[in-house]
Amino acid sequence: MDQIGEKLARDDHRPRALFDRFNIAALATTDSALDGLEHHQRVKDSAWSGRVIPTFRPDGVLDPDDPEFAENIRALAKLTQTDALGF
Repeated sequence: MDQIGEKLARDDHRPRALFDRFNIAALATTDSALDGLEHHQRVKDSAWSGRVIPTFRPDGVLDPDDPEFAENIRALAKLTQTDALGF
């Protein structure tokens, strides 16, 4: 069996156990401007005391060369309930 897979299957190598074992103060995730933060809210609402914070990755709504740029802008406008296209 793969050694990494074997370790990750153990309770003492699960993410929260490693977070505590290595005294990690905070973990920052990379989140798109279009990502919801439901997962962050669930962590915050849980009994676990670890700190996980989102960071803003705006590529999809700032890079006009992105093939999905126009759709991303429409999604951002809908998400924020603003007119992102008629400035």
